[in-house]
Amino acid sequence: MHEGLSPGRIALIGIMGAGKTRIGEMLAGQLGLSSIDTDSSVAQRRGRPVSQIFSEEGEAEFRRLETQALEEAVKGEGVVIACGGGIVELPRNRELLQRCTVVYLKVSPETAAIRCGNGAGRPKLRSPVATSIVALLDAREPLYERTADLTVDAEQPEDDVVQQIMQGLQL
Repeated sequence: MHEGLSPGRIALIGIMGAGKTRIGEMLAGQLGLSSIDTDSSVAQRRGRPVSQIFSEEGEAEFRRLETQALEEAVKGEGVVIACGGGIVELPRNRELLQRCTVVYLKVSPETAAIRCGNGAGRPKLRSPVATSIVALLDAREPLYERTADLTVDAEQPEDDVVQQIMQGLQL
């Protein structure tokens, strides 16, 4: 585990469709912690959806805003942070995540594609969706694995994922 771990600061990472937002809310509820979603924080700050930020301002600007959201989130205690799928791509973000207990929610590309529907509102997905997810996972999975303190199979029902996280973190 990372130095300076706080059991009151948990970050969920993984590809889009892994269930980070929903699992984050459920885990936070179980543990009596707050829940923060970095994508939602960015969208609220800019007053428009992430997909629109990507198309109008570009990925670099979105990543800058995402880093700001993560910087704010890791300042607090008693929080579960659902991170955007690409957050691990930037070294600064991986450094910030070291202040958290990091859980990688792992799903297959097929499951992620099904959960993402046709990719609507997902700026990094192109058609066919499954092919895009495979490419993203190829690039990101080594970073997810290297960053995570715990890897959980997120193919199972949400309640089971939450329980597996709690058991894995001995909470």
